[in-house]
Amino acid sequence: GKLDIRGWDVAPGEERVASWAPVLSSIEGSKPQPLLQDHNTVPVPIQPNTTTRTCPRIIAEFNFTESVDYSLWSGGHGALVTHNGEEGAMATSNIYRDWQGPCIDLTKFTMDCPLQADVDYLLTARIKIDKPGMFGQDMPCHNNMYDCPRWERKIMFKDGYDRTSHQRLNQGTIGKYGEWFTFATKWRYSAEEVGENVTGNIFFIEENEPGTTISMDEFIFELPSEKSFPPVNDTCSELVVNGNAEDTDGRGWAFYPMWSSRGGSWEPTITREVLSNGATNKFYRASNRRWHSDTIKFNMVNGCFAKAMSYLISLRVRVSSEEPLSYYVQLRGQRYEDDEWTYKNVLYCPPQTRNDGWVTCSGPYIVEDDFDSTVIKSDIEFNVYMDHKVDNGPDVWATVDYDDISVSFMSGPADGLNVDESVISRWGVNADVHVTSSTIDYKDSQNAVIESVSSSDGHATIMLKAGIDTVLTNRETQGMGVEALQISPSKPTSHATDNSLLHNIGSRTNGNIYWGNHLSGESDYSRATFQLYNPRNDYIGNVAAGGDCRGFGVYHDWRTLGEDYIDTGKGNIRRLEMKAFQDNKAHSNMWQGILLDNFEQFRELRDFSRVPVFKNIKSYRNREQGILAYNVDAAHFIDGAVADNQWGFDLRDSDGVVIDGMSIRGLTDTLKFITTPVNRMKICSRDNWSHEGLRVMTRKHRDGEQDPNRGLRLKNVAFSDFGK
Repeated sequence: GKLDIRGWDVAPGEERVASWAPVLSSIEGSKPQPLLQDHNTVPVPIQPNTTTRTCPRIIAEFNFTESVDYSLWSGGHGALVTHNGEEGAMATSNIYRDWQGPCIDLTKFTMDCPLQADVDYLLTARIKIDKPGMFGQDMPCHNNMYDCPRWERKIMFKDGYDRTSHQRLNQGTIGKYGEWFTFATKWRYSAEEVGENVTGNIFFIEENEPGTTISMDEFIFELPSEKSFPPVNDTCSELVVNGNAEDTDGRGWAFYPMWSSRGGSWEPTITREVLSNGATNKFYRASNRRWHSDTIKFNMVNGCFAKAMSYLISLRVRVSSEEPLSYYVQLRGQRYEDDEWTYKNVLYCPPQTRNDGWVTCSGPYIVEDDFDSTVIKSDIEFNVYMDHKVDNGPDVWATVDYDDISVSFMSGPADGLNVDESVISRWGVNADVHVTSSTIDYKDSQNAVIESVSSSDGHATIMLKAGIDTVLTNRETQGMGVEALQISPSKPTSHATDNSLLHNIGSRTNGNIYWGNHLSGESDYSRATFQLYNPRNDYIGNVAAGGDCRGFGVYHDWRTLGEDYIDTGKGNIRRLEMKAFQDNKAHSNMWQGILLDNFEQFRELRDFSRVPVFKNIKSYRNREQGILAYNVDAAHFIDGAVADNQWGFDLRDSDGVVIDGMSIRGLTDTLKFITTPVNRMKICSRDNWSHEGLRVMTRKHRDGEQDPNRGLRLKNVAFSDFGK
């Protein structure tokens, strides 16, 4: 009999309607604009009624260029404070006891403009320590943390004992004798420490080495400014604040809001270098690290993490390691459900050594369910972890420099899809839609529910009730985008000959959904979305997308078997003249996109004008071969394309083959980019797999005189994208 499969069943006289369509473009959802919580907003100075003075954000600031205010600064119990006009700095000398050092009394500032409780304050100073005959040598702090100076804060009360607290300069931050370095700290006050019982506020540097002179050329005590917080009106465009270290608070030297995973040993110290062109560059330096997971850290606003949002993660890194050292970016967030933490490695970066200098690593990140702001209650913590097999001490871990850290908004979810208007007459509200995979992994396909359908100018717009991950459409990859199909309640089956199979799609399958004139026993190895056994059918305009198998499996047996696999005696089916196989596409399949096995009609017809013609077939983004052809005689492949497969066109035991006008592409920039995320399957996923565009047969088949004896001929074949 004859069977014609063309999409939806229709009433007599009505035009058939396809159940699927290529996605022409997507409609991007909007960027989030979350309501910022208090800890993500700029603190505002208190303006008390008891003073006519406008209370500033900066409580105290000095650069000592012209003088020293001796009413505020002292040496504390016998140390001498002087002004060094040549360096434009304040110098504290005559230090012989560890409690002597620079001291500032902030009382008059905090009385007029009271400090606030539970708010971050930044104290940042640029310091140099000198000792006669020791210039350029390490200080004792390098070897023993308890020999490091520390800022001491003393709060005096009218009634009760005074209260002190301190923050020690860590070993990774201090410079050598005679070198300027930054001493950046963050402080908080309790309600009691800013209450009416407070009568004085003092900061001083103590535990200094006897016989040294401490110079200071910059000092600032301040509330952090808008530089240190996400912008209120455009929070999610860039999730990293001060990622390039160029214009921070602390007169440009405070690392806030960054912090260290091991603050007692090192901080992400802002460091300045002079480039070869004379310009300067600031960056964050992590020195004195003590474990492979010692990392610069910062928090990103939770509300920007909504499912299907796409961000570009990028950073520049420089390492001191002599051995190749790789690293990866990990995100971390605390869950609502159980207060436990979710971890996700989102970007792996290739190995580099100190000889490589600055190296940029970047890749996209798509927010998944487990990091959606409805699941994670905390802000999202950013970490950079080194390879523990290389960065493993025991005495020295790599010094790591970070610069240009960025997590920038790329796109919102696909809230809608644009398709051809001709297909949507049967597509309605609340119908389920399946969208095929944009990658080489069939699992990256997605389901959605239609919210509305509208059409104009030959195009139809399908809006979805919930956005899906951004997909590759025909706009981004001409002719190689994804497809959308309204999910059918049943899948048709064909066991006949002399039929047409036109304009159908099979997606995310793990077994046969179409098979014609079935001739051999089924097995796991033979499974395909379209498993085809008879050349006397027309296969036109079909798509096999996202199968846990191969897309098209075309196998011709040497017999003609009937029901129950009984030989009908009608001869060798592989030598029948092939009908149409054109405009078929296969993508995102676990095995081959298209398998062509046993086409021998030339041995029967002996006519080069009557040969199998595969016209405009496309096979792309498949995990193994785009096209695998075995025992194909005198076939013509006209036009078409293979791209982003492990092996593009694999031709075995064949002869007389012509490939004319085909495009053969290796790894395109598009696929390379979208498969950067850790959870995306990649080309060359196995070390022993080669990456080839065309594998040419290395031997003729066994039939001698019956072979066409013309080998392989290429005409107007374009090879590209093999330089990765």
